[in-house]
Amino acid sequence: MMPFPGLTEVKIQWLAIQQGNYKLYGFLIYTGSDLLIVEFLKEGIFDLDVLSGEECAIFLIEPPSKKWINYVKKTGHPWSKFFNNLVNPIPAVADASPSKRAGIPSTSVTIQDIYNSVVILGDGNRVVMNQLLEPDYDALFDRSEAYKVADHFNIAKREIPCLVFFKDIDDHLIWMQQLDDYETPKALTGFFRSFFDSPTFQSLLA
Repeated sequence: MMPFPGLTEVKIQWLAIQQGNYKLYGFLIYTGSDLLIVEFLKEGIFDLDVLSGEECAIFLIEPPSKKWINYVKKTGHPWSKFFNNLVNPIPAVADASPSKRAGIPSTSVTIQDIYNSVVILGDGNRVVMNQLLEPDYDALFDRSEAYKVADHFNIAKREIPCLVFFKDIDDHLIWMQQLDDYETPKALTGFFRSFFDSPTFQSLLA
């Protein structure tokens, strides 16, 4: 599974993504109004990551939870390559401090209450330390971006939520499965387990 803030970010990283060992790509398209899928993904994202296998990358617009981030780091997941690009880059800072340039020996500094400390970056840009240590991913991920994804693949709004598969991000040859027939997380789990073990999915990988 590959959480991205939107289609634009996927396109920006597309050349790097293609360097992976993927035969197939997918996009799980849903909005915040599709409460069943939003609820399912709290734990189901891990199942889908395993079920879809190493040859299929499925994108989704979902803020990564701390549990997902820890899972990615622990397993060496390919998404970790794009993780740092999901937050705004920190402006460059001069290599040497004024004291170092003046030949004054540097001293160690202890910062207390680090999460409430303010860091000055570049030309007076003030950033609270906890924004750097714990970025607000919820602010980056707007699930309504799913409508732009649907438009990109010529999928009607009424067909959301759905799962679409493709070989290239600008490919017009797609395979789409609607997901609005499932009323419980258990039913949705059952569908995904059956689908990713089916001849249909294997033929898409071929």
